[in-house]
Amino acid sequence: MKFFYTLVLVVALLGVLFSAAHADTQVGDVDAANPDSYDPDCHGPAPTTKKPAPTTKKPTPTTKKPVPPPKPVPTCGDNSKAVPFLRAYNPILVDHFYTTDSPEWNHAVGALGYSAETAVGRIWTTQQPGTVPLYRLYQLAIADHFYTTSAPEKDDAIARLGYTFESIIGYVYPRAMCGAIPLYRLYSVGGTDHFYTPSASERDHAVSSSGYTDEGVVGYILG
Repeated sequence: MKFFYTLVLVVALLGVLFSAAHADTQVGDVDAANPDSYDPDCHGPAPTTKKPAPTTKKPTPTTKKPVPPPKPVPTCGDNSKAVPFLRAYNPILVDHFYTTDSPEWNHAVGALGYSAETAVGRIWTTQQPGTVPLYRLYQLAIADHFYTTSAPEKDDAIARLGYTFESIIGYVYPRAMCGAIPLYRLYSVGGTDHFYTPSASERDHAVSSSGYTDEGVVGYILG
């Protein structure tokens, strides 16, 4: 009988301890629905629920200013700097003479037996974008002025044909460009004369009626 009462007493004591421990746990827990019920005195600071902010920022893209393209190099000459390409003719020598130098032209007309003729167009006395030199040569024995843009042809005329280099008389375009017109070259074997004209009709007449041979285009000039 004594054992029975002792057992009952132990069970009752255990029940009291269990109830006290359960009540303490409920008071101390954080109410998920009511975070204000958290007691910092019992459990310390409330746990943080926010995610920590990232410590590394995305690099800001650097935008460089675009480099402006280079200014295009002009491909045409300055027309305002072109001068008349003067023409004269000596019927005794059977020689056509061309120059950009007015005093030289006046001297040829006034003192050397040349007749003034219409200027054939305009060329430049200084090199312009896209232009090439126009060489002038002279053969004294046959009294012929010869003009070419080809350095090899110039050198061959000097080396083999007895011509003397006089000067770069001007600058012309080597091909059709910038509104330039062709300057035709002709040659008369009988007259040993080189003849230059921008006129297709004058070229055709010289070929059909004056014994000249069409030698193509020497260059392109301004009309």
